[in-house]
Amino acid sequence: MEHSDEDGALPPCLAIDAGSYQWRIGWTGGDEINAIIDASAQPDLASAFAEVEAAPDEHAVLLSEPVGTSASERIRAVSALFGMGVQALYVSATPLLPLYHFGIDTGIIVDIGERKTTIWPVFEGHPVLGAAAILELGGWHLTRWLAMRMRAIALSSAAAEAPSPVAAAGTGTAPPLSDAWLALSRTTKEAHARVELEGLAGAAAPGAVPGAAKKGGGSKGTAKPAGKGAEAARPPVEITLPDEIDEIGLISRVISLSRDDLARCGEALFQPPADLGAGSAQDGAHPGAPLPPASEGLSEGLGDAIWRVLALCDYSLRGTLLGSVVLVGGGSMLEGLPERLLRELQQRVPNTASGAHEKDEKAKKEKRAKEERAAQHGAQHGTDRGLQRRAGRDLGMR
Repeated sequence: MEHSDEDGALPPCLAIDAGSYQWRIGWTGGDEINAIIDASAQPDLASAFAEVEAAPDEHAVLLSEPVGTSASERIRAVSALFGMGVQALYVSATPLLPLYHFGIDTGIIVDIGERKTTIWPVFEGHPVLGAAAILELGGWHLTRWLAMRMRAIALSSAAAEAPSPVAAAGTGTAPPLSDAWLALSRTTKEAHARVELEGLAGAAAPGAVPGAAKKGGGSKGTAKPAGKGAEAARPPVEITLPDEIDEIGLISRVISLSRDDLARCGEALFQPPADLGAGSAQDGAHPGAPLPPASEGLSEGLGDAIWRVLALCDYSLRGTLLGSVVLVGGGSMLEGLPERLLRELQQRVPNTASGAHEKDEKAKKEKRAKEERAAQHGAQHGTDRGLQRRAGRDLGMR
C-alpha cells in the first residue's frame, strides 16, 4: 500500500531499525543516523517520528525487523504505522539491509547484536532460510564478562580465596552487578576491548578470570596472546571508578586492565567461556531478563558457526557465499574483529578448496567419458564426424 505525488515519486522515506539495545532512525539515501533511542525507554513507532520531528502522514517508512519476528508482531507494527497514516511501508529483515547498502545480492551476513548473533546466507537477494543460524552470543555477554572482571580486580585481596565473579555466576552465588558497573564496562569495552589476530591460548577455560585483586589495581592473567612485538607490549589501561560504584572491599578507585583482560573480552566471540551467559540481566534495558544458559548455544564461536552455516548451503553456492562475508551490528565494531575472522575463514579454505577441485575434476572426467561414448555411438550411425569434433572441442574434449 503506497501513495505518490503527481510525478510518481515516493515521499521522503524514514528508516527505523528497532534493535534490542537501541533504536536507530535516519533518512534513506544518506549515511547518517539522525536519532538514537535507548531501548530501555520502551519506545514506540510514534516516538521514532517525534525524534526526527517528522509527520507520519507525509512520509514513507522502511522498517527493519529482527530475524525470528513473529507474524503477529509484524501485523501489529504494520497496523500501527498505517494507523498513523504513513504513505508507504516496506518491511525488511535486518540482515538484508547491509547487502542492499553495499550493492551485494549474494553473501553471508554476520549480525552481532546486543543479545544474539545472526548468521544468514543470502543468494541473489533471497535468504537461504534453511541454513540460517542464531547464536545466543552478543555485545551484552561481553559487557557482563568485562564488568565481572573489573569488579574482581577492584575488590580486596580476600577475593584471592573466593571464586571469581564469573565462575561464581555459574552457580548463582555471585551478587548482581549494579547499573554503574555495567555502564562502566560497556564504555570500557567499546573504547579498549579488541580481538587478537592469532587468538589467545586457553581463553575458553571455565571460570577464565585469573588472578586476584592487588593493591593499587592491576592483575596478572594466565592466557598468553599469540602476537608478539609491539602488539604484546601494549600498556595496561587504567580505569577510574565512578562515585556510583561503592562496594565494601574496594581497595582502590583506580583499576588496571591488562592487554590480556581486554583481549579475553573480544576472544569470547570466538571461544565463548562456559560461564559467559550464566545469570540474569540487571541492566536498565532488560531488568531481570534471563540470559541464555551456558549450554551448547554458547559453545560455538563465530568461525565455527559461519562454517557450519556454509556447510548447510548447496555445494555449488559455497564459494560465492564465502566471497562476501559482511559484518554488521554494534558487536562488530571491536578492533581487530574483521582481520581475525578473515584469518579464521582463510585457514579453513585450503582443505575445502582441495576437495572441491578433486570433485570438479572427477565430474569433468565423467562428462568427457559420457560425451566420448555418445560420439562413438553417433559414428556407428553415420553421424557427421566433423560436427562431432567441433562439438567435442566445445565441451573441452581433445
